[in-house]
Amino acid sequence: MCILERIEMIRMIHKMVLSSSTGTPLKLARRLEISERNLYHYIAVMKDIGAPIYYCIKSESYKYEFHVEFLSGYSYNKNFLSTIRGGFTFFGRHYNFYKLF
Repeated sequence: MCILERIEMIRMIHKMVLSSSTGTPLKLARRLEISERNLYHYIAVMKDIGAPIYYCIKSESYKYEFHVEFLSGYSYNKNFLSTIRGGFTFFGRHYNFYKLF
C-alpha cells in the first residue's frame, strides 16, 4: 500500500470518528475492508502523530478527547508569500523586479 493510500485510510477513519460512527473495531475494520489488526496499526499511527483518539466502551465507538482536524498535503502562508520579492544583485547592489517594471 503506497503512502497516499495510507493517508486516505487515516482520513477515512478520522471522518468516521468525527461522526461517531465507527462502531466496534471489528465492525470498523469490515467497513474499511481491512483486517482488525491493520485497524489497530492505523489507530497507533494516528496516536503517534498526535491524534487524541480513544475507544469508548459505553458508546462502542472511537472518539477524540477534543476536536481535531486531520490535514494532509501542503499549505502556505499568504502573508509570507506577499513578502517575497524577486530580483537580482549586480556589483553589490540589489535590484527588485517590481521596481524595474
